[in-house]
Amino acid sequence: MKRGYRQRAQKAGFTFFEIYMALIIFTLMALLVAAVVPMSARSVRYGNDYTQAATLAMHKVNQLQESGYTNINRNLNTLLVVDSNGTLPTAANNVNGDKTGAATFTDRDELDTYFVGGVSEPSGTITITPFTPSAQVVNSVTSYTIIQATIEVKWRDTRGRQQNYVTRTFISENPIL
Repeated sequence: MKRGYRQRAQKAGFTFFEIYMALIIFTLMALLVAAVVPMSARSVRYGNDYTQAATLAMHKVNQLQESGYTNINRNLNTLLVVDSNGTLPTAANNVNGDKTGAATFTDRDELDTYFVGGVSEPSGTITITPFTPSAQVVNSVTSYTIIQATIEVKWRDTRGRQQNYVTRTFISENPIL
């Protein structure tokens, strides 16, 4: 009977090799988690910044579309955009009758308050140009029935890299209701 007891006692514990292997596996898993957590945090920050930029740009798209083609000159001022001189711009009619203009909405919309967590130098611009496929020639004068508005939001991420979000919208002279 003593003999069976000794055999069971020898098999009851872990060997040094088993403990050593368990520690190696545990250490590798801890290192893996330690490497993944900062990357996922960075991804979440980038995703938040990108979503914020997209939201700001879409807000400007909605404002432009509500303005309409004929009111674009007057409504650039109400869109709270300013040009590089700090003055309120108007879209100019050039000799072809199209509307062209560019302005920033960085300061007026206080973009620096929307981006948090290390983001720096946010800026927003609106560029209005004629949509050339919509050109119509009447009495030798070319005019355009659609304006293309490009809205761009730029920022520097926590690593100092330039990021940007760009969207475009079209504003028709004769909107379909």
